[in-house]
Amino acid sequence: MKRRWLRFLLLGVAAWILFLVATFPAGHAYRLVQERLDGVSLTGLDGTLWSGSADLLQIRGVALENLNWDMRFWPLLLGRMEASLQIRDRGLQLEGDAGRTLGGTLYLKRLQGRLPVSWVQELTPYRVPALQGELQLEELGLSLADGGLLQELTGRVLW
Repeated sequence: MKRRWLRFLLLGVAAWILFLVATFPAGHAYRLVQERLDGVSLTGLDGTLWSGSADLLQIRGVALENLNWDMRFWPLLLGRMEASLQIRDRGLQLEGDAGRTLGGTLYLKRLQGRLPVSWVQELTPYRVPALQGELQLEELGLSLADGGLLQELTGRVLW
């Protein structure tokens, strides 16, 4: 009888831990890793670690509004952290999957959307004549080594 009671207790503790992980607030998770995210900041966080949104994402001076994510469970079993992302910001619409492997490789896959050429121009350090139009991304994929070196780039970009 004691073993049965212990099994129910262990099952209850496991369910409680699973509930805590599944409902862990995104704001708390961000505060735990904020110092390790060099050049990345998030504001206006809402939701959980697994499914949530941010009003503003800044990556090394580039500001993007209206970020939504859904963490994917199955890649965790393969040693990857991966999320489906959506960004809707002033003419910029992107969606795809982003992740990181245990080896430190950052990757984007199935990236689709559109963005103004003027927005891309703002990111370049070179002085170029003002260009107009829109870039259409189709099934874009890229991977960056731990040091930021481009390893692979696939997909299609239309202007």
